[in-house]
Amino acid sequence: MEWAIIYNLGTNKFLGQISYITKALAAVLQLGVTMDFSIFLMHRYDEERKRFESKEEAMAEAISKTLVAILSSAATAIAGFLALCAMRLRIGADIGIVMAKGVFLGVLGTITILPALILEFDNAIHKYRLKNILPTFSHTANFVSKNYVILFIIFLIAFIPAIYGRNNLKVYYNLIDSLPKTMKSV
Repeated sequence: MEWAIIYNLGTNKFLGQISYITKALAAVLQLGVTMDFSIFLMHRYDEERKRFESKEEAMAEAISKTLVAILSSAATAIAGFLALCAMRLRIGADIGIVMAKGVFLGVLGTITILPALILEFDNAIHKYRLKNILPTFSHTANFVSKNYVILFIIFLIAFIPAIYGRNNLKVYYNLIDSLPKTMKSV
């Protein structure tokens, strides 16, 4: 999705002056927000490859099944970024517009360019795929399913001291209060 980041940063020229903070954050933030779309598509494609003989049919099915999840997630992200435009500070509008545009370009790339790239490099992708190193946790799931009553009782027993501690522990969130009063900076 690097091309979407490049397009997003390039089209910022049309917005006039963009803050240096927006320039510094936009690429990483856009990659973090839109990478999920690519992962969704790739996982769905792998699932559909088991059902279809043709890679093209599998990709078409993967796109159609992933599109709703991607679009709803993108709409939420775009709305959230556009809400930043209501900030009094100018940086909110900068980041909001740039990131909303970036999410849109990320979705566009995920449903148009990425499928073509996946189909073209399918053999190389699956040849060098890493094996899953995480355990299946099936034993844990079976244990929890069989012993849910005991685990719930343990939770309730542990919950009582947690509530007592929460109500009786003095917590402060002011960092200056935790510093010695003799420090010059204080």
